Amino acid sequence: MSIEVVELWKRFRATLALKGVTASFGNGLNVVLGPNGSGKSTLLMIMAGLLKPSKGRVSFLGVDPWRDPRFVHENCSMYLEDSGLPQWMKGIDLLKSIPQVDWDRVERLSKDLSVESYWRRYIFTYSSGMAKKIALMACLCKDAKVYILDEPFTNLDAAAINAIVSVLGELSRSSTVIVATHVIPPRLSELISKLVILVDGSKVFDSSERSYLKSLRCPYSEKYLDAAMSAIRAGKAKEITVTGEEVLIRGVSRDLAIEGCRELVDIELAYREALQG
Repeated sequence: MSIEVVELWKRFRATLALKGVTASFGNGLNVVLGPNGSGKSTLLMIMAGLLKPSKGRVSFLGVDPWRDPRFVHENCSMYLEDSGLPQWMKGIDLLKSIPQVDWDRVERLSKDLSVESYWRRYIFTYSSGMAKKIALMACLCKDAKVYILDEPFTNLDAAAINAIVSVLGELSRSSTVIVATHVIPPRLSELISKLVILVDGSKVFDSSERSYLKSLRCPYSEKYLDAAMSAIRAGKAKEITVTGEEVLIRGVSRDLAIEGCRELVDIELAYREALQG
């Protein structure tokens, strides 16, 4: 695993931000989901060596990130929601200054995020949304072994969110991508390989530890309706959603596979059940 945390605790005076969290993250798209104040940002900052844990162990590509921040900097690209940009620079100059930048990716994202109209202006003239797009590009356009992003989808329009999700999927084919979010954008469930849910500083769901995670998306037909009902009766699925175009079998056990159906990570169902306790 690229990153592992074991029995992680973090206290800010009287507030416990993390309570004994254990989780591991490997190559692929890893999502840390939870409501605001659940400890997601704290977890990411500890994994990146920006905060020291009160108790517990952290491994970042085999090293302690708090003790070796230079190693983390060399191998990680990070976006923090409240991170500031150098106001005296132009957006395009900031991107050019990034070591190991993939300029082909910069040019593609600049079009997808519509930043070309303003990235030659000084950053202090940007709105918060403009600045966020440049900051996300600075993170996503660097070649790295690990990408860590905190709330990348907030305050973005649908087109920008779709572009970010596409790049995350692309990067996750060869790198470890960890995204903390309380927003579930379309298509995310089709790409993620691991889901961890935090509530009030505690881990309440981990897809590697639960008997179900996936859903099956099947074309609409009597054949797949019958298969869905059989799965429900056998206790291998939790519910069915039917439209005129598809049969969605939700909360499916790991050992259930139906030919012709596509497997998806069922973020929505896992999140709903986690919040219900």
